[in-house]
Amino acid sequence: MNENEIENKDAESLDLTEKNSSAENPEITPFENADGILQLLSYLSNSGYYGFGITLFVGGMLISGNVISNKEFRQNLTDTIRGNFEKNSDDEKAFIENYLQYIAPQDEEKENLTQPIETRYIHLRNAKIFNAGNKPIPFVDGFIWRGRLESIDGFSFGRLAYEEPVNK
Repeated sequence: MNENEIENKDAESLDLTEKNSSAENPEITPFENADGILQLLSYLSNSGYYGFGITLFVGGMLISGNVISNKEFRQNLTDTIRGNFEKNSDDEKAFIENYLQYIAPQDEEKENLTQPIETRYIHLRNAKIFNAGNKPIPFVDGFIWRGRLESIDGFSFGRLAYEEPVNK
């Protein structure tokens, strides 16, 4: 059995297939190169079960933070962009607001829960990037982060922490 067959079998065993789609159990579309367990975690976070710590291995770097929903990510992103344009003119603010409607989370009544839930990405808050031998980026405060599941090489539960070395 090759790696793709194992990944597809994992997705099937986690009920990530069309046959389980209904209003109470929306479809999760499995992606060929994404880990089935990470897809399930993405699905759960978008369904309201989030906040747990995770460390992702991406292209030789470690990215550590707390999982958040797509909705919370979009809200944080729009709030951050608005904050950066606070001191701009009213015309510039109006211009930005026109585009923010495309990334802002939709109202609950507009969301159609019978549609497939997006599981192509995972979102983190208080994220930090760790690279061997260096302080994490950013060192003090974390940031919001969005990553494509197909680009993640591995993961572990829990967040990494950094302590300054003590000089003797």
